[in-house]
Amino acid sequence: MVLTVQSDQLSDLFLIIADFYKYPDQEFYDQLISSKLLSELKEKMQKLELETSSINQDFDIPDFDQFKQEYSRCFIGLNEPSALPVESVYKVWTTDSQAQVNIANEKGYLMGDSALHIKHLMSGLGLEIPREYQQMPDHLTILLELLAYIIEHRQADEIKQFLDDHFDWLMDFKSRLVEIEALPLFLRITECLMDCIEQTKTIYKKL
Repeated sequence: MVLTVQSDQLSDLFLIIADFYKYPDQEFYDQLISSKLLSELKEKMQKLELETSSINQDFDIPDFDQFKQEYSRCFIGLNEPSALPVESVYKVWTTDSQAQVNIANEKGYLMGDSALHIKHLMSGLGLEIPREYQQMPDHLTILLELLAYIIEHRQADEIKQFLDDHFDWLMDFKSRLVEIEALPLFLRITECLMDCIEQTKTIYKKL
């Protein structure tokens, strides 16, 4: 079993990364520009002996209003191309062969199989999905917060299964960030996340 201290470090690590995919508030921005946030992230990774090369650089961060605009452009889109950080969008909407809907075998839609699975898991664990994520329960922020919870409270086999089930779309997400010329910080954090996921899988496969 992974040591409790190591589990706590992993949980904290994924909670820090989760905040990068939330709509930024002033507190988050202040911690970001002061370098406190990235320093804390690196420290957690180093304690876990995880690779930090993806964030071993300085980032040009715009002022707060521009940063919020960049978040909206990259992760919400509205009237322009975006990279929505939601699992369902990058997967076939459902693998149910009996589904009688036109979008069943298509990608790009919310509330697919992965979203329903997250709702089921959250309900079973007695956890609530925040109101702003009700229509996208498989948003990356929720996935990472749930992963942190599972690492702290569940057994290794459940952790491994969750990692395998819900993070196999990140390469497509990263490609989309490149395509829309996302803020470099968002791209590097996503690369950092991908590295952390793979290295965490390795940790639990050894158990």
